[in-house]
Amino acid sequence: MTEAGAAPTRRPVRRSFAFEIGLIGLAALVLRVVYIVGAKRNDGIDITIGEQAGDQYYYSLAAEALAEGRGFVVPWFDTMTLPAADHPPLTALVATPASLLPGWSVMPQRLTMAVVGAAAVIVIGCLGRRLGGRRTGLVAGGLAAVAPALWINDGLIMSESLGVLTVAAVLLALYRWRDRPSVRRAAVVGLLCGFAVLARSEAALLAPVTIAPMLVWSGEVPGADRLRQIAAAGGATILVLAPWVLPNLIRFEEPVLLSTNDGLTLYGANCYPGVYEGDGIGRWTLTCPFSEDISGLDQSEVSSLYRQRAFETIGDHTDRLPAVVAARVGRVWSFYRPEQMISYNTGEGREPWASRAAVWGFYLLLVPAAAGAWLLRQHRVPLWPLLSQFVNVTLVAALFYGLTRFRISAEVALIVLAAVALSALWDRWRPPETAMVEQRHEVAA
Repeated sequence: MTEAGAAPTRRPVRRSFAFEIGLIGLAALVLRVVYIVGAKRNDGIDITIGEQAGDQYYYSLAAEALAEGRGFVVPWFDTMTLPAADHPPLTALVATPASLLPGWSVMPQRLTMAVVGAAAVIVIGCLGRRLGGRRTGLVAGGLAAVAPALWINDGLIMSESLGVLTVAAVLLALYRWRDRPSVRRAAVVGLLCGFAVLARSEAALLAPVTIAPMLVWSGEVPGADRLRQIAAAGGATILVLAPWVLPNLIRFEEPVLLSTNDGLTLYGANCYPGVYEGDGIGRWTLTCPFSEDISGLDQSEVSSLYRQRAFETIGDHTDRLPAVVAARVGRVWSFYRPEQMISYNTGEGREPWASRAAVWGFYLLLVPAAAGAWLLRQHRVPLWPLLSQFVNVTLVAALFYGLTRFRISAEVALIVLAAVALSALWDRWRPPETAMVEQRHEVAA
């Protein structure tokens, strides 16, 4: 009982982290839907453009073909039955349920990607919580919800949305494995890595660059256990990839693993003189690939021809490679002609104002992300899973070409690292009594 005249004290209401990050995810979904409805309600897909239309058109029409039961075929026209593997299958598979709805399915497909993007926000929040506690998780989720570099892709029918979701999931699983190494947790890491590769081919770098160093050089795990965990992770990745890779080895004339797009990518990135000098250096073009006679060839044979031409160009112009690679890397990190890349992005369906917001959002995160990395290092939190994303992005740009959407995995790391710094800044500024109350609640949670 309380003393007469004394007002009863009320304990502050503490909502669960799941509830709060769920609200942030819902807000992220609303933002993405508003963007899609406001900016893209009249942005359709012209199927008569065919293969020249870009990745977004392929994914949308590939989902239509799957919904019609035609499988993974060249999707440009309904009569085509030629096998196709332009890209890994996960994006088209995720967009397929929207294609089962009555009518033209472009808007439902876009909204499907918005749901994927909102799910990625929640996973990024969980990753932030794992690294820095509840507040860091909420800040990471909030930053991911509003980051233009993420929602600009969630309005498109492309693989970046799933790329963000799967990379964030791999990083979260890898840190969970680091907390308590086990065969089961290593298998989960490998499983998610497989799905990341099925979303975007370059995610294959996660295995050797991000995951392997953590598993191989973990001094806390005895040798025999470490081998079992490495085998579990590798086996789980292979298990996920096998249903896509094995049929590809059979249905094409030339061996195909993940995609037949590697030849086109290499040739377009090594087209002389278009992307080896001048204003277009470090970019990509269809000029050279479209100059080749590919009649009568299937996709695997076309890819093989394009690879051959690309390596010929590389061999004939090795003196230009340092400048070309530098331009590619500069472009992917928005340090070389960012305005030119903003203009280039319009060809993929990104509005210039949104691309410009994404570039400035990236710049704004750099300093707090560096501070967050320093703080995590001070607390002996392993940084390699996050820092390796910058290595992966740089490698992809150096080997192929520089496009800002290729840095999506690094955007995940930037957001989480910045959240660590911003959360620490809040701790420094808040009143001492507030800090003590929140600290008690953190311990109780």
